[in-house]
Amino acid sequence: MSVSLITNGVAYFNILSPGSTDRAIYNSSMSGNDASVRLSQSGNYTVRVYLKGGNKDRNRTVPFELSVGIL
Repeated sequence: MSVSLITNGVAYFNILSPGSTDRAIYNSSMSGNDASVRLSQSGNYTVRVYLKGGNKDRNRTVPFELSVGIL
């Protein structure tokens, strides 16, 4: 699966495995806003876009574009 996040602000994303609510298999704040991951099981994966720091604390919003592909 490939995921790419384009934003004018500071936004990040996590990729979560089927059934997971908090453990990311990819964290863009640590690994960058372009991901290519091998899906280890079938099911519904979640891509969660989020803000950190001051933007999150002040409930700011930032525009973004998210591309997702299955290779």
